[in-house]
Amino acid sequence: MPDPTPPDVILLAAGLGKRMSALTDQTPKPLIKVDGRALIDRAVENCMNEGCNQFAINIHHHMDQMRHHIEHMMQENPDVGFFVSEEREALLDTGGGAKKAVSLIRSDPVLVVNSDTFWQSGSDKPIVRMMDQFAQGAEIVLLCALPERAVGFRRSHDFCLAPDKHVTNDRGVPVIHAGSALISRALLEMAPDGAFSLYDLFVKAQQRGTLHGVLLDASWFHVGDAKAIDEVEMALAGNKV
Repeated sequence: MPDPTPPDVILLAAGLGKRMSALTDQTPKPLIKVDGRALIDRAVENCMNEGCNQFAINIHHHMDQMRHHIEHMMQENPDVGFFVSEEREALLDTGGGAKKAVSLIRSDPVLVVNSDTFWQSGSDKPIVRMMDQFAQGAEIVLLCALPERAVGFRRSHDFCLAPDKHVTNDRGVPVIHAGSALISRALLEMAPDGAFSLYDLFVKAQQRGTLHGVLLDASWFHVGDAKAIDEVEMALAGNKV
C-alpha cells in the first residue's frame, strides 16, 4: 500500500528543447515563459497545490540558468525541498534521468512530471486520484487527458483508458499521456543504468497488466514547440478553454 501522504516529485527539466531551438538556444525550455510565467513554475504549482513539498529536478541544458532559478524557488518556498540532479556528461533521457534523481527523494511511489506540461492552477487536483489508483495494484499510474481537452498536442492520442482504469492500446477511450506518472520506486531503482525512456517502463507494466490511468478533469497544456506557446496563451485567456 502506498503512503497516504502526497508523493515526492521528480521534475524532468534536462532536455534540450530542440523543437523550439530559436528560443532554447539561449534559454532552457523549463524557463520559457507562457503568459508571463516559466513552465517549471506552473508544473511545480500543480504539485504543490496537492501538498507535494519535495522535488528532485534534473538539469543539463543551460545548467547555470536552471540552478539560479531553482535557488529563487527555494527562497520563495522555504518550507519546500528542492534537490538538483545534474546530468553533466550526457542526457539520460526520461527514464535514466528519473532513476538518477530518485535517490534524492524518499517517497514510494514517486511522481515523475514533465516540465513542459501543466493544467491551469485550481482547475483539478488529480494526484490524489492517482494515489488511490496506485493502491489498487498498479505499478504505474498515468495521468491522462482527453484529446479534445488538450492544447498544443500534435498527435491524436497515445493510449486508450479502459473502464477498469487499465491503460491499453485499443480498449476504452482514446487518451493522451498528460506528462505525469506515479511510479513504484522499485521500478526506477531496478531499471538499467544509463539513458532510457520511461516509455519502456510503461510498455512492460502494460504487458504485466499493472499500467493504470486516471483522467485529468481539466484542460491540459503541452508546450512542445514554439507554436504551442501562442496556442496555450490563447486558451489561458479563455478563447478555447
